Amino acid sequence: FPGGSGGSPRRRGKGHGLGFTLNIGWGGPRVGDLEYLVAATSLLLPVAHQFAPELVLVSAGFDAGKGDPLGGCQVTPPTFGVLTHLLAGLAGGRLVLLLEGGYNLEATAEGVSHCLRVLLGAPATLPSPSPNPLQPSALVALARTLRAHRPFWASLRLPLPRPDVTGPPHDITERPSEVMEGEPPAPSLLEAAIEGLEGLKFEGEGP
Repeated sequence: FPGGSGGSPRRRGKGHGLGFTLNIGWGGPRVGDLEYLVAATSLLLPVAHQFAPELVLVSAGFDAGKGDPLGGCQVTPPTFGVLTHLLAGLAGGRLVLLLEGGYNLEATAEGVSHCLRVLLGAPATLPSPSPNPLQPSALVALARTLRAHRPFWASLRLPLPRPDVTGPPHDITERPSEVMEGEPPAPSLLEAAIEGLEGLKFEGEGP
């Protein structure tokens, strides 16, 4: 959260709820579609599917929408629809979106429109490809959350091979036979990608 530590990955819950609060403390340059989709697919969804909820309640704020004066992020309306589509795969589709923040009426209306279309059964519209790579500060934030929660969630400890990016394209899907019983988990692909970045500092870095 802006100006405080409430969104820090170190805030993981307390008591019986320890490990059930999963925050991603974005810092540095503005994050957008790519960063949000990577966060959803590499962190939030693996944990959510392992938790296996009976009902999903979404505090549907649109502060992260491009043009919002408070959030300062660059998420475009189609990405909100894609995120809704991904969440609909949980709890047998029992998904409730409760409208909350969003302070640019046009951006919020477009984001809500994409979410409603998905809830009504329409396919999600993919956002335009990002011209920029994943922000280094976002990789740092994702790695901090990953490391804070790996002790609690087996889905975040799945070993992934390191692809040979110098050779021809190949399937990097992990085969069950390649994971030996009792073998310590290998570093995830995400962790491998951010090695050496954690020491970097970014102007305006968050918690």
